[in-house]
Amino acid sequence: MTGLKISIVTPSFNQAGFIEETIQSVLGQNYPNLEYIVIDGGSMDGSAEIIRRYAPHLRHFVSEPDSGHGNALNKGFAHATGEIMGWLNSDDKYLPWTFRTVSEIFEQFPDVNWITGTTAWWNDKGAMTGARNVYKNIHDYLRGDFRWIQQESVFWRRTLWERAGGYVDESYKLMVDGELWTRFFPLDEFWHAHCILSGYRVHKANRAASRMNECIDEMQRAIYAMRAKLDPASLEAKEKDYPVLAYDAAASAWRKHIAKRE
Repeated sequence: MTGLKISIVTPSFNQAGFIEETIQSVLGQNYPNLEYIVIDGGSMDGSAEIIRRYAPHLRHFVSEPDSGHGNALNKGFAHATGEIMGWLNSDDKYLPWTFRTVSEIFEQFPDVNWITGTTAWWNDKGAMTGARNVYKNIHDYLRGDFRWIQQESVFWRRTLWERAGGYVDESYKLMVDGELWTRFFPLDEFWHAHCILSGYRVHKANRAASRMNECIDEMQRAIYAMRAKLDPASLEAKEKDYPVLAYDAAASAWRKHIAKRE
């Protein structure tokens, strides 16, 4: 059994200190139905040479100037053909069980179209320093409570991606993920898997930390655009509901339930 085909894109620019760990966290899972794409923005720090060593195992790799994070992602997803999609930035990492877990969930629940895992963090040495479940739904976003859906833990079906337009909005320079979620939310429920699938690496060069005001401004812009397109009457009053997938060890299966905001 090979599992569902999973396409992962890694956009990278001058991340020589982290990119090899990122790539190894993807390829080291030995998932048999993986399509891995790396788009380097013309790095000058040696990271392109590191990536090139793994080129035989990549679906596509290019190192050339681009116009930013969103542009790199769009270039990568243009080469993706998997049923399940996601992206991993060049300083973050997956866990050894990530792809098999994701495939198992999507295979078991054909009505589930996008998921996130338990939010977790790595430090600059690659050690995991914490984890917790963070619940978000469309009502949180409409209230402006968007902090934070961990992008590297989010996976979605190609059908949802196509329904949402099939692109990353390149007019956003930082919150391209948050803007994409505002197009996903009106289309389908967001499921929370009680499992660590990845981690966000915290280090001194994190763009989001150093440009937080810009991140907030972009998220407010994206949420305003989402509100403008929604018919309020079409939203069901389930502000406190969070669909959850939890693994039942005794039954060796994932089970659905609803978590409630306290």
